[in-house]
Amino acid sequence: MTVFSLNFLKSQSGTSKTDTTDIDALLDLDALWENTVWEEIQEVTEVYGEVEQITTTAGVRGAEAEDEALEHLYYRRSMKGLALIDLQKAYGKLINKRDELIKVNPNHPKLNKLNNLIAQLKFKIQKV
Repeated sequence: MTVFSLNFLKSQSGTSKTDTTDIDALLDLDALWENTVWEEIQEVTEVYGEVEQITTTAGVRGAEAEDEALEHLYYRRSMKGLALIDLQKAYGKLINKRDELIKVNPNHPKLNKLNNLIAQLKFKIQKV
């Protein structure tokens, strides 16, 4: 039952609040069902149409198809991991930064952290 029909019934009964017993008495769904005039369907027509473009899909081949599809996908370089050239660039920048800090202050507090990062990069470069 729609909100419109409930509002219509409330306006007919003169009450502003929703009282289910009044609405049930006004509706009498069984009587509505029995007194409804039903039209018999005389003819059923079928409407045919055409699809503009049909796209065929391949069947599922399991892991073989998945591996084949993954080879054709685009991945950012960062998703595959860092390339050797990227590691070498970072290593060079850290060495330059460390040399600048040593010129300014040989006991600079950031030198330990930079030396640690340089050692890690050197290990990764040798590993690759």
